[in-house]
Amino acid sequence: MVQAKRSRNHPLQQQEHRLLVDASALIALFDSADQYHRQAITFRDIFILRYSIKLFTTNYIYSEAMSHLTHLRIEVLQRLDALIRTPPARDPLKMKQLWVKDTTIKKAMPIYFKYLEQDFSITDCTSFILMQEHGIPAAFTFDDDYKIYKYRRGHERSMRGFWKLPEMLQSYMVGPISYVIVR
Repeated sequence: MVQAKRSRNHPLQQQEHRLLVDASALIALFDSADQYHRQAITFRDIFILRYSIKLFTTNYIYSEAMSHLTHLRIEVLQRLDALIRTPPARDPLKMKQLWVKDTTIKKAMPIYFKYLEQDFSITDCTSFILMQEHGIPAAFTFDDDYKIYKYRRGHERSMRGFWKLPEMLQSYMVGPISYVIVR
């Protein structure tokens, strides 16, 4: 487990940070048997909860995650459903759901066809569009598609972009923060 010590005036405390939560992250957070579960919980505890990062997801991502988690207890699925569709006002993990509309799909399809060899899903392509439109610089994901799309678009030098864990952690590590690896 990674623990971070906060310093005063850390960049994450000084401004609002926005993060798209992908289906792979939702699955990892809610399924304790998922290979990325521990990483997802660590990221949630150290960054999302500590720095009050504003979370977003999409109706397509919600559908994908719920479909992948049908093997879990109904209470777990209800918790995820409530978190996205009707989040309690004070829940630190509440997410704003962005809606994929016809106009989003029209913008996403050229990306889908341009990068067909990358096996991007339509969900991924619509997420790229919504991230751009809503000023969301990073994705909480374990999916390489966000990183591939970022680099293919020529953003190799940008500090922030469509990242996945663990690269996203480095993207957010701008400023005085120290890490302790706990095994």
